[in-house]
Amino acid sequence: MAKRILLYDTSPSAHLLDFIDFILQYFCLHSFPAIEIELLLHPHILGRLPQETLDSIVPSGIKIQVVEPDWRAKMDECKSLKERTIIEEAYLTNLLSKRHFDHVVFLQLDYCYQLLLGKWAMKGEFRGKKFSGILIRPYTRIPFRWDKNTLQTKLIRWAKNRFMLLNKGLVKVFLFNDAKSVAIFNRKPFISATFEYLPDPVALRTFRLIDIRQKYKIAPDKRLLVQVGGVQKRKNILTIIDAINALSPEQQASTCFLIAGYCEDKAFEQSILERIANSAVQIIFDNTFIDNDLFESAIQQADLVFTVYQDFYWSSGIVGNVAKHGTALLASSEGVMGDIIRQYNLGLTVSPNDVEAMSQQIAHFLQQPIAPKTPNYAFLEAHHYLKFADKLIQTALAYA
Repeated sequence: MAKRILLYDTSPSAHLLDFIDFILQYFCLHSFPAIEIELLLHPHILGRLPQETLDSIVPSGIKIQVVEPDWRAKMDECKSLKERTIIEEAYLTNLLSKRHFDHVVFLQLDYCYQLLLGKWAMKGEFRGKKFSGILIRPYTRIPFRWDKNTLQTKLIRWAKNRFMLLNKGLVKVFLFNDAKSVAIFNRKPFISATFEYLPDPVALRTFRLIDIRQKYKIAPDKRLLVQVGGVQKRKNILTIIDAINALSPEQQASTCFLIAGYCEDKAFEQSILERIANSAVQIIFDNTFIDNDLFESAIQQADLVFTVYQDFYWSSGIVGNVAKHGTALLASSEGVMGDIIRQYNLGLTVSPNDVEAMSQQIAHFLQQPIAPKTPNYAFLEAHHYLKFADKLIQTALAYA
């Protein structure tokens, strides 16, 4: 009887869209006739996958399914982690009871599934099945401080991780770009699962080039600094603006800062607008959803890209895009972000909370002559999308 593997992600968020596309491209190149592989997605995500990829996987034999409309409606209505856990438990229990799968791969092993795995272990459900998944935010890098919020965060994350690990069927947990956290987890006793490094893959697809300076009316002689992607407090934008405002008058006059991305937090949006109103620098805030063409074009044409995030505990896909285009990067000096920037010499680093040091780094960069851009081939080779997909799928095959 053929082994059956389920790749599972029911989130409507496009955060994993590239990862799913990479996995499908992998199946365009590889077929596994002795294994039945099924990918279960939210229909919103299926509708956003490239049609050429969907057409190309037909010979591979992988089946793509979507969550049924009645279940999807229940999932989409969830307002809390507790509600979502209840619905996901009911859906998965129903699915795994009716249909046989030897191995389930959670493409995003978030809190909901961590709780489910622990609960199944406590109840003795689905013994004999194997599970693996990508733990995108392990929280092992949060610095220890004697304050209530930090201690509470570390305790909650630790408890959820330990609860998940009660499930002896959980054989592999992947962490993006974080060798140190892998070592920390694997040192802990009484853990059946093995934690493993997974390269955060880089998209090498083509895109429609947009002239950023023309679109936003930026003078050709101004240096272009860019913050691109969803606008959130954790991305430290107010601190970046403060650092830019501390530049000399001459550098302020010759600099443009582009913030391109949608901000859901209206109070934070207002804080950004107030900072912009009081700045002598040309600051453009394009508060809208950014498609891939604009995202790639902004990084390609920027002089400097920012990832000085306050939560530097995990990597960012922007790092791969910067490496691909050879654009300079200013990133947080600590955690996973700082480690990978230094390892591959991808740019400058600075403490995310030090406005003065950040301003000095920006000023130093602006003083340097414009250099030709060269892709960081070492990073691109190590983080090729096929290496990401191969490790994920071969692990599932090995433990099926």
